[in-house]
Amino acid sequence: VRGREVLFLSDQMGIKLNRGTDGIVRVISVSEIQPGSSILRKGKVEAGDLVREVCGVDLRRPITATMWGDTVALIKMTPRPVSFIVAQEITSTSFSSPRAPQASSPRPTAAEI
Repeated sequence: VRGREVLFLSDQMGIKLNRGTDGIVRVISVSEIQPGSSILRKGKVEAGDLVREVCGVDLRRPITATMWGDTVALIKMTPRPVSFIVAQEITSTSFSSPRAPQASSPRPTAAEI
């Protein structure tokens, strides 16, 4: 799947990410940028996009719940601009892929950033 770059320039990114039960990170919602908004980004990101890379960290393979927590912290703490590589999910076959290993304690799987 070929990706496209999205550059987030502001602290508020206006997206909500989710780590699915398959361990794949997806964009589940995107805030529309209104005139005068504090959200600044370059590039196109849509709900349903797969997150392939963040800040140079490869997210193409399934990640564990523990890795998810670390990924969210990295995104929130990284100085702006932050680069994401996202791609449209072509098929639904990835939803039936094997589940990623789970951590012993449950963690949230969605993060608003």
